[in-house]
Amino acid sequence: MLLVSGQLAQGTKEFDLDKDEKIKRATKLANDAIATVTATAKPNPQLTDDQWAGIKKDLIAQAHETLGVIASIDKKYDAAITEFKTAIDTASTPEPSTMLRLTATYNNAKHYDEASAEADKVLASNAPDNLKKIANEEKQRAAKLKAGTK
Repeated sequence: MLLVSGQLAQGTKEFDLDKDEKIKRATKLANDAIATVTATAKPNPQLTDDQWAGIKKDLIAQAHETLGVIASIDKKYDAAITEFKTAIDTASTPEPSTMLRLTATYNNAKHYDEASAEADKVLASNAPDNLKKIANEEKQRAAKLKAGTK
């Protein structure tokens, strides 16, 4: 469910003729994944309770990231921000790529100070250099957009 919903969301573009159908299916799958993961008992008794809790958190975070991508496609930036924040807060270890999605969404929503602050978090993390480069670009974009609104 997570894989299919994520691929549908990432492969859907604003002007796709079947956009609404793809978004509806991806949303259902992501929400079903959250419900399924939440209700699933530990599948392997060799996993510790803490390990299983961490795995569940990461899977649920992945579903929320997908819901954020879906909201971004529809330009529902406030909903996307909420979903990306939930993904970051839920994950046992937040993904720098999710933090970048949040940064870009803040820029799109005209929340430039928040975009800059989130970019700084990515730059301060142990993210790969290519993600740090994108974070720096988003930070510069936030500064330019903010300067243009004054």
